[in-house]
Amino acid sequence: MEECVLLWDGIHFKCENLKEFTQLAQLEEDESLSQSINSDISDLLTDIEDAEFKNMLSGKDDSKNSILTIHSGAGGTEAQDWADMLMRMYLRWGEQNNFNMSILDILDGEGAGIKSVTIE
Repeated sequence: MEECVLLWDGIHFKCENLKEFTQLAQLEEDESLSQSINSDISDLLTDIEDAEFKNMLSGKDDSKNSILTIHSGAGGTEAQDWADMLMRMYLRWGEQNNFNMSILDILDGEGAGIKSVTIE
């Protein structure tokens, strides 16, 4: 809980600083300061998205494992390729967000892609 409060306090502090810098840039009509503010706003939005994501996954059951299963269905080679792309997308997303992910079961497709995969 303390970590969450510190995170949102930091975001609030950045918002207040950006508000003051924006007023200063408008008064002085400083284009380089305005560009810097735009960059800082983009960084702030990223911080807010990260904080919202952490808040979303803060329930009592959110630390438990989940299982994801992808089936290519009856679409043939293209569906198997698509299932393979989805698998790689989810695995990369998990790596980028520091989740421990492992493939429990995989069934390769005929020629390309995968027929199904189960990820934990």
